[in-house]
Amino acid sequence: MGTTWMWGGVLAVLAGAAACGSDRDVGQPAADAPAVAAAPVAPDTQAAHNDDDDDDHGGHEHDAPHGGALVELGNEFAHLEIVLDAGLGQLTVYVLDGEASTGVRLRTSSLRPTIQLPSSAAPFELALSAVANALTGETAEESSVYIGQDDRLKGVSRFTGKVPSVTVRGQTFSDVAISYPEDSHDH
Repeated sequence: MGTTWMWGGVLAVLAGAAACGSDRDVGQPAADAPAVAAAPVAPDTQAAHNDDDDDDHGGHEHDAPHGGALVELGNEFAHLEIVLDAGLGQLTVYVLDGEASTGVRLRTSSLRPTIQLPSSAAPFELALSAVANALTGETAEESSVYIGQDDRLKGVSRFTGKVPSVTVRGQTFSDVAISYPEDSHDH
């Protein structure tokens, strides 16, 4: 019953508005129109959220959509999400937009981060290959997902590293520090 009443009221208001032809601008109240209180507006949750967040992440944080560690590129320009499958020794890097919600394709077939394990003195380079996906139209030359495997990553729970260079939407970022999980960098 409430929905029928609501739609009836909306239609009556619209019909009344259409019947009242006048020379005034659309959207402007008539001079003799009664004042109407504005509906309450929900507070800006993003602004409230920003005030309480850690300043190390540009004022606010995003959730990693694949459960990995997020690395910010520029001032919220884009993100890399680092996901480790320690059982397989497989590393996946997702390239995401500034909100860390949508994949952004790179025009490269590979990424080559250097990985530094806590138990190893020397870093090693890991070749990550672009993943083609027929459903999204991504190819081995233009993808937002890069995967590589190395047995040295098996059983690992944390590491740091660096992506020498990555170009996202025409902007190049050099010596991008990465870590897994996110808190493994010393700030």
